[in-house]
Amino acid sequence: MVTEKRTPAEIARRNAQKGAEFERDIMKRFNALANARAEVLGIPVPKLPFFHRNRNQAGYAGADINNPFGLQIECKNCQTITPEKWWQQVCTAAREYGGIPLVVWKVQGTRRIQAMLPGTLYEGPRRADGKPVWSPVIIDETVLLEWVTHRIDVKFRQK
Repeated sequence: MVTEKRTPAEIARRNAQKGAEFERDIMKRFNALANARAEVLGIPVPKLPFFHRNRNQAGYAGADINNPFGLQIECKNCQTITPEKWWQQVCTAAREYGGIPLVVWKVQGTRRIQAMLPGTLYEGPRRADGKPVWSPVIIDETVLLEWVTHRIDVKFRQK
């Protein structure tokens, strides 16, 4: 069997497509949670989704997914897992733009979703500049969806 060798540009384009597909999947899941909680709490569901792709992500260090719930969400659909690198990336965005850092990933070709978020959300250690130090914990998909639902509830009840 003869296989065609892909150019680096073709590989990069396909990787970007896979990343965008994963971001859309996560947004769909999170929007379903937000819409369900909004309906339960009697909050009108907006025409535009609560969670939506950040189309300017290549232009600055912001999150992959914008949202009104105070989350800096970085999504990774990859073959090589480098959580320390991703954690630094999302923490940089959270310090610059505000919010709680959250990395969601899956290994290409699998369905298992994992996430990384701060192990201490309140009164954790601080850096010399006064900004928080976030030590991450890794959670599975079930805990991730429960945590996001709780975060949505907290923000909806503040309004």
